[in-house]
Amino acid sequence: MTRQQNIKAAAPTRWVLAARFDQDIDTRGMRQMWAKALMLALCDIVKPPALTGTKEKDTRNHVEWQNGFSYLDSRDFREVASLAGFEPSAIADRIRPLANDRKAAARMAKDFYADRNHQKKGKIKDA
Repeated sequence: MTRQQNIKAAAPTRWVLAARFDQDIDTRGMRQMWAKALMLALCDIVKPPALTGTKEKDTRNHVEWQNGFSYLDSRDFREVASLAGFEPSAIADRIRPLANDRKAAARMAKDFYADRNHQKKGKIKDA
């Protein structure tokens, strides 16, 4: 059998495997997985750094924390948000103002972590 005949013979098998694979995927579970990944990323972005008491360290940490919000403009963020079933620009518009409000960011991070711990107890909310 020539190489072309092998490819033609294998093609239907590959298509059938792909079709079966597509049918077995539970998209709700995939969206939940991406939503959790998105939530973890947002937790890391929003949580302000702890104050050290040294002005230089606190200033540097604050600038690094504000720079972390640039992730909201990245292709990775847009892709993860889309796979989670959300509009990336809507999330970014809601999160971006927190870069200038440390107290609001701390409250939101606390809420994120509280929701995350609540979900670990087996009470997962459907998206």
